[in-house]
Amino acid sequence: MVLDIYIGDVSELLNDEKVYESYLSELSEERKNKLKKIKSHSGRCRSAGVGVLLDEALKKYGFREKDMTYGYGEVGKPYFKEAPELYFNLSHSGCKVMCVLGSIPVGCDIEYIKKANAGIAKRFFSAKDNELLEEASEYGEQKYRECFYRLWTLKESYIKCTGQGLKCPMDSFSFVYEDERYHIAGNEDFSFLSDIEILEDGREEYAYAVCAKKKESPDINIHRIML
Repeated sequence: MVLDIYIGDVSELLNDEKVYESYLSELSEERKNKLKKIKSHSGRCRSAGVGVLLDEALKKYGFREKDMTYGYGEVGKPYFKEAPELYFNLSHSGCKVMCVLGSIPVGCDIEYIKKANAGIAKRFFSAKDNELLEEASEYGEQKYRECFYRLWTLKESYIKCTGQGLKCPMDSFSFVYEDERYHIAGNEDFSFLSDIEILEDGREEYAYAVCAKKKESPDINIHRIML
C-alpha cells in the first residue's frame, strides 16, 4: 500500500503572473471556475498550485486532472467519477501547497507556523491534547509551538480523511505520542505522519500531517516540487 505525498512551493506563482497563467491550461474547468471565485491573488495561486500537484500525482495512474470529473460526498468531500478507487486530499498555507493520493481514504493538512495560541488550544483541543502541550512547554516556547501545530494538522488531517467536517469537533478525540508516533487515543484504525519542515532560509517553518485509514503505516513516497 503506497501513498504519494506532494509538497510544492508556489513562490514563483505568487511573484510572477505569467507563471500563474502558464499553469491554467493544465487545469480542469472545475478548478478554473473555483479560481475565479477566489478574490485574492495569493489565494488563487495556492489553489492553482494544489491543482498542479494533483495533476502530477494522477499522472502515475495514467490520468490528468484537467480530464477528471468531480463528484462530491454527503459532506462535500470530492472524488473522481472516472476513478472512485483513488482517494486524494489537498491543503495549502503560506507559500506551500500539499497533495496526497492513494488507494485508501486519506487526509492532509499543512500550516505555516506562527505563534501558538494557548487560548485556541484550551478552546478547541481536548484535555489530553493540552496535557501534551503542557509537557512540550517544559522544553521551551519552540517545542510548545511545534507541538501545537503538530496537533492542529493531525486533527485536520483526520477530520478530512473521514470526511466528517464540522460534525467532528476537534476536542472530541485526543492524540497520544507513543513509540515515536502519534495516534488517536483508543483508535488504531488510522495511521498518521507528522513532520516539521524548515525552509532553506530558516525564516519560515511549516507543519504538515497525513492521515490514512489503515492500521499499519502505508509505504510513503514524498515528492517536493518547486512550481
